[in-house]
Amino acid sequence: MNEAARALATGWHTVDAMAAEFEPHFSLVAEVGGEIRGVGCLKDGLIKRLYVTPSFHRLGIGRAIVTALEEEARRGGVEVLRVDSAPVSVAFYERLGFRRIRPDAWIRGDAVFEYVVMDKPLAVTSSPAGS
Repeated sequence: MNEAARALATGWHTVDAMAAEFEPHFSLVAEVGGEIRGVGCLKDGLIKRLYVTPSFHRLGIGRAIVTALEEEARRGGVEVLRVDSAPVSVAFYERLGFRRIRPDAWIRGDAVFEYVVMDKPLAVTSSPAGS
C-alpha cells in the first residue's frame, strides 16, 4: 500500500464507516478483556475486513474468526470461499487452506492497494435426511 492509499484508508476506519459496511452482512467481533481485538465479515462468499489487533496476532483469534465465517458460508451454500488478501497475510490464509489465484490491485487516483485473490473450496454441509 502506498502513502496515498494509507491516507485514503484512514477515512474508512471510522466507527460509522465500519458499521455501515458490516451491518448488512454476517459479521463477527472478537473481544478480549472487554475490548475489541478482532473483526471479520462475510459478504456474498467473500471474507472482508478481517483484522486482528497486532499485539494479539498468533493467539488463534484470526483463525477462529475465519473458521466461523467458513461455517456460515457453508450454511449459506457457498461452495468456494474467497478473500482478497493483503500480501502480508497470504501465508496466514494458506495455513488455513486457501490457495493463491492471482495478484491484483485496486487503484483510486494515486492510491494503489495491492492484494492477492485467494479461494478455498468448501464442502457444503447439508441437513441429515428427515431433519
